[in-house]
Amino acid sequence: PPASPCSIVIPVKMLITAVLLLVSVASADDCPLGHYLAYQSEICTPCPGGTFSNIVNAVACRACPRDQYSSVEGAVQCVSCPKTAYTLSGGSKSQDDCVGPVMEICSQVEFGGDCYKFHDNSLKVDMTVNSLRVIRGEFKVYEDVELMGSSSILKEGFEARNASDISAIGSFSALTNDVFCYMENGKTFRGNFAKAQSGDCINWNTTSLAQFAKPNNLCRNPDPTGARNKPFCYVSETKTETCEDIPACVWEQECYFGLGQDYRGKVSETVGGSTCQNWSSNFPHVHGYDSDDYSWAGIGDHNYCRTPDKGGRPWCYTSSVFTRWDYCDIPICRRNCKVPICSGE
Repeated sequence: PPASPCSIVIPVKMLITAVLLLVSVASADDCPLGHYLAYQSEICTPCPGGTFSNIVNAVACRACPRDQYSSVEGAVQCVSCPKTAYTLSGGSKSQDDCVGPVMEICSQVEFGGDCYKFHDNSLKVDMTVNSLRVIRGEFKVYEDVELMGSSSILKEGFEARNASDISAIGSFSALTNDVFCYMENGKTFRGNFAKAQSGDCINWNTTSLAQFAKPNNLCRNPDPTGARNKPFCYVSETKTETCEDIPACVWEQECYFGLGQDYRGKVSETVGGSTCQNWSSNFPHVHGYDSDDYSWAGIGDHNYCRTPDKGGRPWCYTSSVFTRWDYCDIPICRRNCKVPICSGE
């Protein structure tokens, strides 16, 4: 018998539904890395800046973790900040969000010609330096390559508009000091942060701690009682808050980066088992590091392992008359997790 209209309509609807489903599945299968297929959408969209996707058919993009950034759309992974820098939050879209030392070197005077920004150490400067400026942080510049020869420290805001304003630069190192993070309880922190949890900091000179702090509104720890363990500020004349955006320095962990010059941990024993000699003492070994000239390397009245030279890893003079110096058993830091050993490594 001839088919009824209903018997024709039902299979067609089923066919249309099946075709649409197949098209949807095909579209999802075609959504590559660096893209996502939003809920109830058939459009495959590139991940926006600050995010990434490292799986096929992702339903959402993931924000870049702290200390990483993504400045392009469709990123499969984020880029790590320079080892001397960090970000204040996740989802960063530019290297400019990486907080750390920055120095710009230009091939012509008055910051003209080819200009390059440096964030880390450079053991050999392969260009003619005709102008230079320290945009953020501090750098120690050396006359010769490999961090050798006479040196000087250039602080934030320093500018040399022509070659006559600065001596020859063969190499340099970025100083990871307590400008972008705090060490121990934050007593020596001197960065430019001025915001607490609930708002802007007020000037210390209007508070009860005015006699212990400089007249500015920057996050500090001038508490004479020692009760505070990180930088803080007043948000009103009577209310204080910690400055949560300031992280603890990664180089204060019991691991070291690069040449080890930024290590600020408290290991005081060598790989040979000897106790370290106090840096301010010349017994049992006479040396030349008992000077404020080496404070940039963390040298002081203590016997913690340090690297005031280009030795390549933290070391110390020993308390044994039979061994002048020795390296310390300190692991290399893993940048992204800020501890000696990361999961998955």
